[in-house]
Amino acid sequence: LKYFATNKKLRKFILILLFWRFGLQPIDSGMQFKLMHQGFTKEYFAEIGSSLMWVPIAATLLSGYFLRPGKELTMIMTIFLLRLADQSMSFYVYHNADAANIDLYYYFVLVISAVSTFVSIMAFVNITSFISRICDHGIGGTYITALNSVTNLGRIWADTAVMLLIDKMSFSWLVIAGWIYHIIILIYLRGHTQELETLDKEHFNISGQSDRDIEVELAKDQKNSKEKSKSE
Repeated sequence: LKYFATNKKLRKFILILLFWRFGLQPIDSGMQFKLMHQGFTKEYFAEIGSSLMWVPIAATLLSGYFLRPGKELTMIMTIFLLRLADQSMSFYVYHNADAANIDLYYYFVLVISAVSTFVSIMAFVNITSFISRICDHGIGGTYITALNSVTNLGRIWADTAVMLLIDKMSFSWLVIAGWIYHIIILIYLRGHTQELETLDKEHFNISGQSDRDIEVELAKDQKNSKEKSKSE
């Protein structure tokens, strides 16, 4: 695993995966928790979840249509920018909804949840596509699993940090600080993500084997296997 850290381009990509989500986590992790304190029930959110069971399926199908190999990270940065819009609507609900007017906001929350789920799945499909495209076939599944684990770690640590801070400071200020961080990180990462997605996959290679080397080895193994079968 040390080679993941010694490859400069791969190390940069790993750092991006770890830190580019934090600005969105106050709303993603804390909003439902805060709305429940304002009178929204578990049944309320369960009903919304049931109504949106079709969204992940539709998002997965449409993500393939919108997927642009070689532009995956640009698409993710665009999605993360658009997420500020659905988070702004969530923030509006937080400041205006209470137990007395919950029903007025049902469809509002339903639409927000649908949009959030849709764009989150699109981001997931694009990052998975990029990881698959740069995969070092010399170690195959280990490479993909390691980077997917880093992606999950970036979400988990951010979620944990928000849960630790949510009761120690104003939720509104936590959300605003997250948005400021998010905008800064998007501006800072724009050039880096464009650079990474234009590089050949050899720049992310850590096994020292090119795809051509692997093809040659596979061809030899197949030839040896056939010769062995004939001799038997």
